[in-house]
Amino acid sequence: RMGVDPAVMQFYWWDYDKPYYVDMLAHAQSLVNDGVLRGIGLTGMDTKRVREIVDSGVRVSTVQGSFSVVDTRPRDGGMALMCQEQGTVFVAHGALCGGLLSERWLGAAEPEEQGRRLPTSQLRKYYRWVTQ
Repeated sequence: RMGVDPAVMQFYWWDYDKPYYVDMLAHAQSLVNDGVLRGIGLTGMDTKRVREIVDSGVRVSTVQGSFSVVDTRPRDGGMALMCQEQGTVFVAHGALCGGLLSERWLGAAEPEEQGRRLPTSQLRKYYRWVTQ
């Protein structure tokens, strides 16, 4: 109808106390089955929830999560292995911690020492990880 190929739908859920995400993704799976969507991607979800979703019959195409030398949760918590077993692509974000692990910061003063605060919550999170 839109004149484009169906896309992979990226899905994020933040409140696991409200478990409607499994039902919503079951409906999304029916859209994949009908050819309306090409696939389902998950972002920001932990291994336990991804396993629950997969076990419910939803075929997950991609999982996006933070992964870097300072955040190895996908490797250590089993997400990478589960994705490999399921044939699901793991898409890493934050590999350079928002640029904090890039040459730009080599030899530079700490952001707080420069009298400026890092502008985003993501950068502040990465900064805490890098400096711990």
